[in-house]
Amino acid sequence: MASEASNKNKYFCPDCGEKLIFKHGLKNTAHFSHQNHSNCVNSEPETEQHLQGKSYLFNDLITFEKGVQVEKYLKPIKQRPDILIKNLAIEFQCSPITNQRLRERIEGYYQIGMVSFWILGSAYLQKRVNSMAVLRFMRYKESVGFYLVFLKVTQKRYLLRYQIHQIDNQIYYSEKLFSNWQELLNYLHNSAGFKTTTPSLLRVTSLIEMNLRSSNHNFIKLQNHCYSNGVSVSGCPLVCHYPRIIPPLFGNNWLNWRIEIILKLNEVTEIPIEELYKAIFLKQTFDYNFPFIKSIEFFYHRAFLDFINVLCKQQFIQIKAGTAVKISEFVWYRDTYAKIKAIKKIKKEVKK
Repeated sequence: MASEASNKNKYFCPDCGEKLIFKHGLKNTAHFSHQNHSNCVNSEPETEQHLQGKSYLFNDLITFEKGVQVEKYLKPIKQRPDILIKNLAIEFQCSPITNQRLRERIEGYYQIGMVSFWILGSAYLQKRVNSMAVLRFMRYKESVGFYLVFLKVTQKRYLLRYQIHQIDNQIYYSEKLFSNWQELLNYLHNSAGFKTTTPSLLRVTSLIEMNLRSSNHNFIKLQNHCYSNGVSVSGCPLVCHYPRIIPPLFGNNWLNWRIEIILKLNEVTEIPIEELYKAIFLKQTFDYNFPFIKSIEFFYHRAFLDFINVLCKQQFIQIKAGTAVKISEFVWYRDTYAKIKAIKKIKKEVKK
Protein backbone atom coordinates (compact mmCIF):
# COMPACT_ATOMS: atom_id res chain seq x y z
CA MET A 1 0.00 0.00 0.00
CA ALA A 2 1.23 3.52 -0.79
CA SER A 3 0.28 4.63 2.73
CA GLU A 4 3.10 2.43 4.06
CA ALA A 5 5.74 3.59 1.55
CA SER A 6 8.73 5.85 2.19
CA ASN A 7 10.72 8.39 0.15
CA LYS A 8 13.87 6.51 1.11
CA ASN A 9 12.97 3.54 -1.07
CA LYS A 10 12.70 3.08 -4.81
CA TYR A 11 9.53 1.63 -6.30
CA PHE A 12 8.89 0.07 -9.68
CA CYS A 13 5.71 -0.78 -11.58
CA PRO A 14 5.07 -4.55 -11.37
CA ASP A 15 3.58 -4.48 -14.87
CA CYS A 16 6.00 -2.48 -17.00
CA GLY A 17 9.05 -2.28 -14.72
CA GLU A 18 9.26 1.53 -14.95
CA LYS A 19 10.34 3.53 -11.92
CA LEU A 20 7.42 5.05 -10.03
CA ILE A 21 7.05 8.41 -8.32
CA PHE A 22 5.86 8.26 -4.70
CA LYS A 23 3.50 11.16 -4.02
CA HIS A 24 2.15 12.18 -0.64
CA GLY A 25 1.43 15.27 1.42
CA LEU A 26 -0.86 16.89 3.95
CA LYS A 27 -3.70 17.36 1.46
CA ASN A 28 -3.17 14.48 -0.97
CA THR A 29 -3.64 10.77 -0.46
CA ALA A 30 -0.37 8.82 -0.69
CA HIS A 31 -0.05 7.09 -4.06
CA PHE A 32 2.34 6.05 -6.81
CA SER A 33 2.34 7.47 -10.32
CA HIS A 34 4.28 6.87 -13.52
CA GLN A 35 6.66 9.34 -15.09
CA ASN A 36 5.24 11.67 -17.74
CA HIS A 37 4.84 10.06 -21.18
CA SER A 38 4.89 6.56 -19.71
CA ASN A 39 4.00 3.71 -22.07
CA CYS A 40 2.47 1.59 -19.31
CA VAL A 41 -1.18 0.58 -19.88
CA ASN A 42 -1.91 1.57 -16.28
CA SER A 43 -0.34 5.02 -16.26
CA GLU A 44 -3.54 7.09 -16.33
CA PRO A 45 -3.58 9.82 -13.64
CA GLU A 46 -6.02 9.50 -10.73
CA THR A 47 -8.11 12.21 -9.09
CA GLU A 48 -7.87 12.85 -5.37
CA GLN A 49 -11.45 11.64 -4.96
CA HIS A 50 -10.61 8.37 -6.68
CA LEU A 51 -7.55 7.84 -4.48
CA GLN A 52 -9.49 8.55 -1.29
CA GLY A 53 -12.42 6.42 -2.39
CA LYS A 54 -10.20 3.49 -3.26
CA SER A 55 -8.48 3.75 0.11
CA TYR A 56 -11.82 3.88 1.92
CA LEU A 57 -13.15 0.87 0.01
CA PHE A 58 -10.08 -1.19 0.87
CA ASN A 59 -10.17 -0.33 4.58
CA ASP A 60 -13.90 -0.99 4.75
CA LEU A 61 -13.84 -4.25 2.81
CA ILE A 62 -10.97 -5.88 4.73
CA THR A 63 -13.15 -5.85 7.86
CA PHE A 64 -15.75 -8.06 6.15
CA GLU A 65 -13.96 -9.94 3.38
CA LYS A 66 -10.81 -12.07 3.11
CA GLY A 67 -8.20 -11.71 0.39
CA VAL A 68 -8.97 -8.09 -0.51
CA GLN A 69 -6.40 -6.69 -2.96
CA VAL A 70 -5.88 -3.18 -4.31
CA GLU A 71 -5.09 -2.68 -8.00
CA LYS A 72 -4.16 -6.29 -8.63
CA TYR A 73 -2.90 -6.47 -12.21
CA LEU A 74 -4.72 -9.11 -14.27
CA LYS A 75 -2.21 -9.88 -16.99
CA PRO A 76 -4.45 -11.97 -19.34
CA ILE A 77 -6.75 -8.98 -19.91
CA LYS A 78 -4.32 -6.15 -19.09
CA GLN A 79 -6.73 -4.67 -16.56
CA ARG A 80 -6.28 -3.54 -13.00
CA PRO A 81 -9.48 -3.35 -10.92
CA ASP A 82 -9.52 -0.86 -8.07
CA ILE A 83 -10.40 -3.63 -5.63
CA LEU A 84 -10.26 -7.39 -6.14
CA ILE A 85 -12.01 -9.94 -3.90
CA LYS A 86 -11.55 -13.44 -5.28
CA ASN A 87 -13.50 -13.38 -8.57
CA LEU A 88 -15.18 -10.03 -7.90
CA ALA A 89 -13.68 -6.85 -9.36
CA ILE A 90 -14.91 -3.63 -7.77
CA GLU A 91 -14.47 -0.46 -9.80
CA PHE A 92 -14.87 3.03 -8.33
CA GLN A 93 -15.78 5.10 -11.38
CA CYS A 94 -15.21 8.84 -10.97
CA SER A 95 -14.24 10.01 -14.45
CA PRO A 96 -16.17 9.79 -17.74
CA ILE A 97 -15.95 6.51 -19.63
CA THR A 98 -17.20 5.72 -23.13
CA ASN A 99 -19.79 3.01 -23.73
CA GLN A 100 -17.26 1.05 -25.76
CA ARG A 101 -14.59 1.20 -23.06
CA LEU A 102 -17.10 0.25 -20.37
CA ARG A 103 -18.17 -2.82 -22.31
CA GLU A 104 -14.55 -3.77 -22.98
CA ARG A 105 -13.78 -3.65 -19.26
CA ILE A 106 -16.85 -5.69 -18.35
CA GLU A 107 -16.13 -8.25 -21.08
CA GLY A 108 -12.50 -8.45 -20.00
CA TYR A 109 -13.47 -9.58 -16.51
CA TYR A 110 -16.06 -11.96 -17.93
CA GLN A 111 -13.44 -13.63 -20.16
CA ILE A 112 -11.47 -14.78 -17.11
CA GLY A 113 -14.49 -15.89 -15.11
CA MET A 114 -14.92 -12.74 -13.06
CA VAL A 115 -17.79 -10.34 -12.47
CA SER A 116 -17.46 -6.61 -11.92
CA PHE A 117 -19.38 -4.31 -9.58
CA TRP A 118 -19.21 -0.61 -10.36
CA ILE A 119 -19.57 2.09 -7.71
CA LEU A 120 -20.02 5.65 -8.93
CA GLY A 121 -18.36 8.84 -7.68
CA SER A 122 -19.75 12.31 -7.04
CA ALA A 123 -19.56 13.43 -10.69
CA TYR A 124 -22.21 10.86 -11.56
CA LEU A 125 -24.29 11.69 -8.51
CA GLN A 126 -24.49 15.31 -9.63
CA LYS A 127 -25.77 14.49 -13.13
CA ARG A 128 -29.45 14.57 -14.10
CA VAL A 129 -31.27 11.54 -12.77
CA ASN A 130 -32.38 10.52 -16.27
CA SER A 131 -28.91 10.89 -17.80
CA MET A 132 -27.91 7.81 -19.78
CA ALA A 133 -24.34 8.41 -18.60
CA VAL A 134 -25.61 7.34 -15.16
CA LEU A 135 -28.47 4.95 -15.95
CA ARG A 136 -26.23 2.68 -18.06
CA PHE A 137 -24.62 1.51 -14.78
CA MET A 138 -27.95 0.19 -13.47
CA ARG A 139 -28.25 -3.35 -12.20
CA TYR A 140 -31.39 -5.29 -11.35
CA LYS A 141 -32.23 -7.32 -8.28
CA GLU A 142 -35.71 -8.60 -7.46
CA SER A 143 -35.54 -7.29 -3.89
CA VAL A 144 -34.71 -3.68 -4.78
CA GLY A 145 -35.56 -3.44 -8.47
CA PHE A 146 -33.26 -1.41 -10.72
CA TYR A 147 -30.50 0.18 -8.67
CA LEU A 148 -27.24 2.16 -8.63
CA VAL A 149 -24.55 2.41 -5.95
CA PHE A 150 -22.58 5.60 -5.26
CA LEU A 151 -19.77 6.32 -2.80
CA LYS A 152 -19.89 9.66 -0.99
CA VAL A 153 -16.19 9.87 -0.18
CA THR A 154 -16.28 12.89 2.15
CA GLN A 155 -19.10 11.36 4.20
CA LYS A 156 -17.66 7.84 3.99
CA ARG A 157 -21.06 6.49 3.11
CA TYR A 158 -22.49 4.29 0.36
CA LEU A 159 -25.60 5.68 -1.30
CA LEU A 160 -28.05 3.20 -2.78
CA ARG A 161 -30.45 4.58 -5.38
CA TYR A 162 -33.03 1.83 -5.81
CA GLN A 163 -36.53 1.00 -7.06
CA ILE A 164 -35.61 3.15 -10.08
CA HIS A 165 -38.59 3.36 -12.42
CA GLN A 166 -40.00 5.52 -15.17
CA ILE A 167 -43.33 7.37 -15.32
CA ASP A 168 -43.81 9.16 -18.63
CA ASN A 169 -40.48 10.92 -19.31
CA GLN A 170 -39.39 11.12 -15.68
CA ILE A 171 -37.18 8.83 -13.59
CA TYR A 172 -38.19 8.19 -9.96
CA TYR A 173 -36.37 6.33 -7.20
CA SER A 174 -35.73 5.89 -3.48
CA GLU A 175 -32.40 6.48 -1.72
CA LYS A 176 -30.73 5.07 1.37
CA LEU A 177 -27.30 5.63 2.99
CA PHE A 178 -25.11 2.88 4.44
CA SER A 179 -22.07 3.20 6.69
CA ASN A 180 -20.33 0.05 5.43
CA TRP A 181 -20.25 -2.57 2.69
CA GLN A 182 -21.92 -5.29 4.76
CA GLU A 183 -24.94 -3.11 5.55
CA LEU A 184 -25.32 -2.39 1.84
CA LEU A 185 -25.13 -6.08 0.88
CA ASN A 186 -27.65 -7.06 3.56
CA TYR A 187 -30.12 -4.50 2.24
CA LEU A 188 -29.62 -5.60 -1.36
CA HIS A 189 -30.42 -9.19 -0.39
CA ASN A 190 -33.60 -8.37 1.51
CA SER A 191 -36.91 -7.31 0.08
CA ALA A 192 -37.63 -3.59 0.29
CA GLY A 193 -40.98 -1.82 0.13
CA PHE A 194 -41.91 0.03 -3.04
CA LYS A 195 -43.23 3.57 -2.79
CA THR A 196 -43.84 6.12 -5.49
CA THR A 197 -45.97 9.09 -6.43
CA THR A 198 -47.91 9.01 -9.67
CA PRO A 199 -48.21 12.26 -11.65
CA SER A 200 -51.65 13.06 -13.01
CA LEU A 201 -52.76 12.54 -16.59
CA LEU A 202 -53.15 16.31 -16.83
CA ARG A 203 -49.41 16.63 -16.39
CA VAL A 204 -48.50 14.14 -19.10
CA THR A 205 -51.03 15.68 -21.50
CA SER A 206 -49.46 19.10 -20.99
CA LEU A 207 -46.01 17.51 -21.33
CA ILE A 208 -46.85 16.13 -24.77
CA GLU A 209 -48.12 19.54 -25.90
CA MET A 210 -44.99 21.24 -24.56
CA ASN A 211 -42.72 18.83 -26.46
CA LEU A 212 -44.62 19.48 -29.67
CA ARG A 213 -44.41 23.25 -29.23
CA SER A 214 -40.67 23.05 -28.57
CA SER A 215 -40.22 20.91 -31.72
CA ASN A 216 -38.82 17.95 -29.82
CA HIS A 217 -37.42 15.66 -32.54
CA ASN A 218 -38.90 12.47 -31.12
CA PHE A 219 -42.37 13.95 -30.70
CA ILE A 220 -42.38 15.66 -34.10
CA LYS A 221 -41.52 12.32 -35.69
CA LEU A 222 -44.27 10.62 -33.70
CA GLN A 223 -46.73 13.40 -34.57
CA ASN A 224 -46.03 13.00 -38.30
CA HIS A 225 -46.63 9.27 -37.99
CA CYS A 226 -49.93 9.92 -36.20
CA TYR A 227 -50.95 12.47 -38.85
CA SER A 228 -50.39 9.87 -41.55
CA ASN A 229 -52.96 7.74 -39.72
CA GLY A 230 -55.46 10.58 -39.38
CA VAL A 231 -54.92 11.23 -35.66
CA SER A 232 -52.82 13.50 -33.41
CA VAL A 233 -50.33 12.46 -30.75
CA SER A 234 -51.60 15.22 -28.44
CA GLY A 235 -55.01 13.53 -28.50
CA CYS A 236 -53.80 9.96 -28.03
CA PRO A 237 -56.15 7.63 -26.07
CA LEU A 238 -55.94 7.77 -22.27
CA VAL A 239 -55.09 4.08 -22.20
CA CYS A 240 -51.72 5.00 -23.77
CA HIS A 241 -50.63 6.21 -20.34
CA TYR A 242 -51.18 2.93 -18.47
CA PRO A 243 -49.64 1.26 -16.61
CA ARG A 244 -48.19 4.48 -15.26
CA ILE A 245 -45.01 2.78 -14.05
CA ILE A 246 -42.60 1.18 -16.54
CA PRO A 247 -38.96 0.00 -16.32
CA PRO A 248 -36.39 2.84 -16.62
CA LEU A 249 -35.23 1.52 -19.98
CA PHE A 250 -37.38 3.40 -22.48
CA GLY A 251 -35.78 6.84 -22.46
CA ASN A 252 -37.58 9.26 -24.79
CA ASN A 253 -39.58 6.47 -26.42
CA TRP A 254 -41.87 5.93 -23.45
CA LEU A 255 -45.01 6.78 -25.46
CA ASN A 256 -44.09 5.74 -29.01
CA TRP A 257 -44.48 1.99 -28.65
CA ARG A 258 -47.91 2.19 -27.01
CA ILE A 259 -49.26 4.43 -29.75
CA GLU A 260 -47.75 2.08 -32.35
CA ILE A 261 -49.61 -0.86 -30.79
CA ILE A 262 -52.93 0.98 -30.89
CA LEU A 263 -52.41 2.08 -34.49
CA LYS A 264 -51.54 -1.50 -35.43
CA LEU A 265 -54.71 -2.81 -33.76
CA ASN A 266 -56.74 -0.22 -35.66
CA GLU A 267 -55.18 -1.45 -38.87
CA VAL A 268 -55.56 -5.23 -38.52
CA THR A 269 -58.20 -5.63 -35.71
CA GLU A 270 -56.67 -8.99 -34.75
CA ILE A 271 -53.09 -10.23 -34.59
CA PRO A 272 -51.13 -12.91 -32.67
CA ILE A 273 -49.65 -11.39 -29.51
CA GLU A 274 -46.06 -12.34 -30.27
CA GLU A 275 -46.37 -11.13 -33.85
CA LEU A 276 -47.61 -7.79 -32.52
CA TYR A 277 -44.65 -7.60 -30.15
CA LYS A 278 -42.13 -8.24 -32.92
CA ALA A 279 -43.86 -5.87 -35.34
CA ILE A 280 -43.70 -3.00 -32.85
CA PHE A 281 -40.62 -3.49 -30.71
CA LEU A 282 -38.22 -4.39 -33.51
CA LYS A 283 -38.96 -0.96 -35.03
CA GLN A 284 -38.29 1.00 -31.83
CA THR A 285 -35.01 2.79 -31.21
CA PHE A 286 -34.56 2.08 -27.52
CA ASP A 287 -31.15 2.70 -26.03
CA TYR A 288 -29.93 -0.83 -25.41
CA ASN A 289 -26.76 0.30 -23.68
CA PHE A 290 -27.41 -1.31 -20.31
CA PRO A 291 -24.47 -3.72 -20.02
CA PHE A 292 -25.30 -4.83 -16.47
CA ILE A 293 -28.92 -5.77 -17.24
CA LYS A 294 -29.07 -9.40 -18.27
CA SER A 295 -31.74 -10.37 -20.81
CA ILE A 296 -32.92 -6.79 -21.26
CA GLU A 297 -35.53 -7.93 -23.77
CA PHE A 298 -37.29 -9.69 -20.89
CA PHE A 299 -38.14 -6.30 -19.37
CA TYR A 300 -39.31 -4.85 -22.68
CA HIS A 301 -41.47 -7.91 -23.28
CA ARG A 302 -42.92 -7.72 -19.78
CA ALA A 303 -43.81 -4.04 -20.25
CA PHE A 304 -45.49 -4.98 -23.53
CA LEU A 305 -47.56 -7.70 -21.84
CA ASP A 306 -48.51 -5.33 -19.02
CA PHE A 307 -49.89 -2.91 -21.60
CA ILE A 308 -51.77 -5.72 -23.38
CA ASN A 309 -53.26 -6.66 -20.01
CA VAL A 310 -54.49 -3.07 -19.54
CA LEU A 311 -56.09 -3.13 -22.99
CA CYS A 312 -57.90 -6.31 -21.96
CA LYS A 313 -59.06 -4.93 -18.61
CA GLN A 314 -60.39 -1.78 -20.25
CA GLN A 315 -62.16 -3.99 -22.79
CA PHE A 316 -60.48 -2.73 -25.92
CA ILE A 317 -59.26 -6.20 -26.85
CA GLN A 318 -59.76 -9.86 -26.01
CA ILE A 319 -57.14 -12.58 -26.15
CA LYS A 320 -58.27 -15.68 -28.03
CA ALA A 321 -55.80 -18.55 -28.48
CA GLY A 322 -52.83 -16.19 -28.20
CA THR A 323 -54.33 -13.64 -30.58
CA ALA A 324 -55.33 -10.06 -29.69
CA VAL A 325 -58.78 -9.24 -31.08
CA LYS A 326 -60.02 -5.64 -30.97
CA ILE A 327 -63.57 -5.47 -29.58
CA SER A 328 -64.07 -1.71 -29.14
CA GLU A 329 -62.77 1.50 -30.67
CA PHE A 330 -59.98 3.56 -29.13
CA VAL A 331 -61.00 7.11 -28.31
CA TRP A 332 -58.68 9.71 -29.86
CA TYR A 333 -59.18 13.37 -28.92
CA ARG A 334 -59.22 16.31 -31.28
CA ASP A 335 -56.42 18.12 -29.44
CA THR A 336 -54.83 18.73 -26.03
CA TYR A 337 -57.74 20.81 -24.76
CA ALA A 338 -60.34 18.19 -25.63
CA LYS A 339 -58.23 15.56 -23.87
CA ILE A 340 -57.80 17.71 -20.74
CA LYS A 341 -61.56 18.30 -20.67
CA ALA A 342 -62.17 14.54 -20.82
CA ILE A 343 -59.68 13.87 -18.00
CA LYS A 344 -61.30 16.47 -15.74
CA LYS A 345 -64.73 14.99 -16.46
CA ILE A 346 -63.54 11.51 -15.49
CA LYS A 347 -62.00 12.87 -12.26
CA LYS A 348 -65.31 14.48 -11.30
CA GLU A 349 -67.20 11.24 -11.95
CA VAL A 350 -64.73 9.26 -9.82
CA LYS A 351 -65.22 11.66 -6.89
CA LYS A 352 -69.02 11.20 -6.93
